[in-house]
Amino acid sequence: MPTYPAYPQHRDSRHTDERPIESERASNGALHVRVLGAEKRNFVIKHVLTLAESDALLDFCAAYIGQLIDFSYAENGQLYSACIVAPPGVDRTTGRLRTVTVQLKEA
Repeated sequence: MPTYPAYPQHRDSRHTDERPIESERASNGALHVRVLGAEKRNFVIKHVLTLAESDALLDFCAAYIGQLIDFSYAENGQLYSACIVAPPGVDRTTGRLRTVTVQLKEA
C-alpha cells in the first residue's frame, strides 16, 4: 500500500471522529438507536511546503485519490489506513511557500 508523504503537518491539522448511528422513534414514542459500525476518523491535514514539495504532494494525491494509503498522523503518531477523499486545496503563503490542505478518511 502506498505511504502518504512524510511532510511536516501544520499545527492547524485536525481530526473528527464519526460513528454511523441511526435513530428513530417508534409509534409509542420509544427511541431506538442502532450503531452501524466502528468509530472512524476524518482528517484535515495542512502542510506548509516549498513549491517542489507542494507539486510532489499534489501529484501523489492525484495518483491515489480514492485508494487506500498508509497515513501517519503526527498528533498521535498512529498509522491509519485511509483514503484521500477530495482534491487538495492550495493557498499561496509567501512567494516560495504554499499551504496545502488534504482531506482523508480512515478506512
